[in-house]
Amino acid sequence: MRVGFKSMLLAGALAFMAACSDGTNPNDGGPRPADSLTILTLAQGHPPLAAQSVTFWARYDQDTEGRIDFQTSPTETEEYLKFKVPQHSLMRFPDGTAFATGDSVLITITVINADSLYFDFQPHGLKFSRGKPAELTLEYNHAGSTIEGDFNDDDQVDAQDALIEIQLKVWVQETPGGLFAPLTGILEVEFDEVQAEISGFSRFALAY
Repeated sequence: MRVGFKSMLLAGALAFMAACSDGTNPNDGGPRPADSLTILTLAQGHPPLAAQSVTFWARYDQDTEGRIDFQTSPTETEEYLKFKVPQHSLMRFPDGTAFATGDSVLITITVINADSLYFDFQPHGLKFSRGKPAELTLEYNHAGSTIEGDFNDDDQVDAQDALIEIQLKVWVQETPGGLFAPLTGILEVEFDEVQAEISGFSRFALAY
């Protein structure tokens, strides 16, 4: 979506919120059941994923990262998911053992549903330092329903979609079928990107 067009939609959405808001929202800030969230999906015709999962060794005393990309051509890829583990971010193994210099852990990230921004991170129970958390970045420029940017499935991109977009967050689900809770994050609307701090492994979704 062109930045200028998106800025116009965002301005309209913010004006609508200011006019209609009563200052309260019962869904702000707390865990929610899965059926009260809408997890973003990829629009029809999106580039295929280069892989449905990624596995890599994260090391206590090194910066490491894993990625899942779109395959935009036989020789080119486009970023979809990036997970960064900074040096000394790893805190405890799933059994509670503390990490030390030289330790590493095998991390696997899997797309749960091929067309949804919904992911499983293993090993469940892995913990990161709250002072130096891991960082998840998701690119949602190919998200929508029939067309990119159409988040409410009405076959057009308008101020209602811009209103939805500014509510996007990464949500964590501790157990399959369990409640979702919002994570601290940064939404970059101009770049169709959201970042979230990760303190431990579970399932994660980009949703509103």
